[in-house]
Amino acid sequence: MKAITCEMCGSHDFVKQDGVFICQGCGMKYSLEDAKKMMSEGAVEVQGTVTVQNMVQTESLLKLAQSSFESKNYSQAENFCNQVIAIDDKNYEAWKLKGEAINYQISVKNPRILEVYNCIMTSYRVLDNEGKEKNKADILSSIKICFEGEIDFWLEQIEKQRPSKDVVNKAKSTFNDAIAKIESSYLEMGFDSIEKYKKKLKNYFISQVNAICVSVWKTTVGYNYYRDSFETNNHALDPESTWQKITWKGDDYRPDAEILTTFIDECDNLINLLLFAGSLFNDETANKEIITTYENAIFLNTHVIGGESYVRMVSTTTNGYGAVTDRREYWKADKDLTSDAKKIRVEKNKQYKQKIRERIPEYQKKEDDKKELEENISYLYSEIYRIDEEKKKRTSCLGVGAFLVGIGILMLIVCISLSMPTAWVYLLCIALIVIGLIYFVKAPSREDVKYGDARRKELLKKITELKKNLDSLK
Repeated sequence: MKAITCEMCGSHDFVKQDGVFICQGCGMKYSLEDAKKMMSEGAVEVQGTVTVQNMVQTESLLKLAQSSFESKNYSQAENFCNQVIAIDDKNYEAWKLKGEAINYQISVKNPRILEVYNCIMTSYRVLDNEGKEKNKADILSSIKICFEGEIDFWLEQIEKQRPSKDVVNKAKSTFNDAIAKIESSYLEMGFDSIEKYKKKLKNYFISQVNAICVSVWKTTVGYNYYRDSFETNNHALDPESTWQKITWKGDDYRPDAEILTTFIDECDNLINLLLFAGSLFNDETANKEIITTYENAIFLNTHVIGGESYVRMVSTTTNGYGAVTDRREYWKADKDLTSDAKKIRVEKNKQYKQKIRERIPEYQKKEDDKKELEENISYLYSEIYRIDEEKKKRTSCLGVGAFLVGIGILMLIVCISLSMPTAWVYLLCIALIVIGLIYFVKAPSREDVKYGDARRKELLKKITELKKNLDSLK
């Protein structure tokens, strides 16, 4: 004799009450005759049309499905929905809830978005005309939410899994599939405003791509390449400018060839994603997003141009017997892009800027303002360099002058004390003293140095202000 098994949820937990057996898993009720039959023959198969008893069962199972869904037990919710569909394959609520439950179970290894779409669309197709008209807006909204969530999911994987070519392509194909499926839903349900929604979804995708690229740069791509020097180098470079360069902090780390290769590949994959986003620009895309998309591509491309790998080298000094007397380790630049490859990327950056100008004419003024500020900053740095050189010149001239005068006087005293009659020795002493005095005369005055120090402070203050203005234009 078999144990009683609920034909709806598979539970063996029953309680006898008021002459019937009640399943504690789903609330299904069985008569004494049904219970005896299940114990002797197994579960009773339900066939034929939906009866009143079946309606009670489906309502009970739908409540369990909804409760499981709200408790975030999506697998169990899907299971209860399947049980309802087994009884009534035209149950709108079961099909819709099943699709939504599957949507929350999607993972990298279990991408079930097509199944989600089919379930939710089936919920529409099983309705009569009145039901379709009443529920189509809600069904379409559910489809949108699921596909928008799928887009977000794969964009998030770009950061979680690193921006590999496969993940980036998956994010792109997911967006294209979402557009196609949602458009198909619009047509089937008789909606005619798809173009407006497509623009909205495209612009949402563009903004999300820009956000994820910035985030991935900070947490993964740029940080993995620069490591401890990331904050120092986390700025927009310009291949044609010298006032901002890649610099390294300390002597503890440099990227090797493998890290450089990964860095270049990941930057290129992100650029590919940004250019895909650029292909989606429309008349409702904000100018800020257009500029950000191409400037992000320029930013990544420029860091690739400046990228290089390093190897650890050892320098030793030996004595005449071959013993090592000094050992020094240092980093040596190893590999970078070829000059032709760099030129291609510089040209690409120019093309990206031109694309911005074509869509946003006023962007040129911004570029001109940036260039003017950069030139002014570069000029002020050159002025600071000149002031520092003048200060060094005073120190050098005074030092050389004092040395020559001191040597000349010392030699003259020695000559006089030894009564040396040779005239050329006296001439040499006098020449040293005169040359030393000339160095004293050539040295910048103390007042000039003080003025230079004050001027240097003013220039640094101006540079700080100009840099703030430059940052506001970026």
